[in-house]
Amino acid sequence: MFGLLTPAWKSDNEEKRIKAVEKAIAKNDQKTLVKIVTESEYSDARQIAVKGINDCDILGDIVKNDKNEGVCLEAIRRIDDENALVDLAKNNSFVLVRLEAVKKINDNTVLADIVKNGKNDVVRFAAVNKVSDVSILAYIAKNDKDGGICRKAVLNVNDVGVLVDIAKNAQHSDVRLEAAVKAGDVSVLEDIAISDNITQNRLRAVEGVVDLDVLGDIAKNDKDSAVRFKAAGMVDDKSVLGDIVKNAQYSDVRLEVAVKVGDVSVLGDIAKNDNITQNRLRAVKKIGDQVVLEDIAKCAKYSDVRLEAIKKVVDESVLGYIAKNDEVKDVRLEAVKKVSDDDVLDDIAKNSKSSYVRLKANSELKNRHFLLNCVKNSISHSNQEDLRRLFDFVNKTLLY
Repeated sequence: MFGLLTPAWKSDNEEKRIKAVEKAIAKNDQKTLVKIVTESEYSDARQIAVKGINDCDILGDIVKNDKNEGVCLEAIRRIDDENALVDLAKNNSFVLVRLEAVKKINDNTVLADIVKNGKNDVVRFAAVNKVSDVSILAYIAKNDKDGGICRKAVLNVNDVGVLVDIAKNAQHSDVRLEAAVKAGDVSVLEDIAISDNITQNRLRAVEGVVDLDVLGDIAKNDKDSAVRFKAAGMVDDKSVLGDIVKNAQYSDVRLEVAVKVGDVSVLGDIAKNDNITQNRLRAVKKIGDQVVLEDIAKCAKYSDVRLEAIKKVVDESVLGYIAKNDEVKDVRLEAVKKVSDDDVLDDIAKNSKSSYVRLKANSELKNRHFLLNCVKNSISHSNQEDLRRLFDFVNKTLLY
């Protein structure tokens, strides 16, 4: 008897309870619909019942208290009161419900309040994306604690004056950069390119710098090579390039610019003294001046670059000096290999401080004398073709 009095919307039979809910909606039975939403243990029944409820306060209570996201979403879609929506947008436990609330809000002041006081960044982001008041967007861009929110605000601003204000006064350097790029504010771009502590910001900002002296200072002093090279690559003025070559703190950019302008003296200095192998070897390969090459071959601090320079030196007296005096055996031997003058070889064989190098020079002299004697002795006994082959062999041997 008691079971017969149980409302159909409480039935554990899905079809039966849904029909009961739909019947209540058709009759606009608000009392029954409220009971279903507040008392039914079945979320499908509650979610359908919500569609028939008209009282905004009741709908608000449903969104605040129901444990099912689908029910809450259905309820909030029926709420139009912005005061109720702003509280739900900031405080509801379901993110999708908060986002749905933001979608329904159009008042810029209310949206700004959500951006300022909302607890979820996704919701705050959705709110700032709906703000159309430029002054509010500027305030958000300059003051919000979240850089992503600030950058989104900047993207929605098109007024150049407002963008310049943001570029000068925003708390986040990347936001200032975004605003400066959009506004074309060169002074802010210069400031960021020179002093920002984030490499990517400086690298992007330097693209907007037009003052050659500023570019020169960045090329000379920036702590990151990518920024230095970017700035140096934007300079074509010879006097600025010359200043970079002479005064840059870092040898890599001095080398880059020296190659660009063909400054042999700087290339020579880098080849002789730089502590980075790659820089030294690149510099010496760009040098064709024999006087500079000879100086490097004799005086460079590092043996790797002396070896590289020797390959390009043609003065045999210099090669002889190196063969006799260089402190590294491999360098001395490389010099001996390049000597073709017998007098120089003889001098090396007598005066080199290395017994190994003396032996090497003596060996080369004996080989040459032997070959030359072979040539002389064969002249009267060989035909022209044999002599040609012999001379070719001798030449190849002498040239190693």
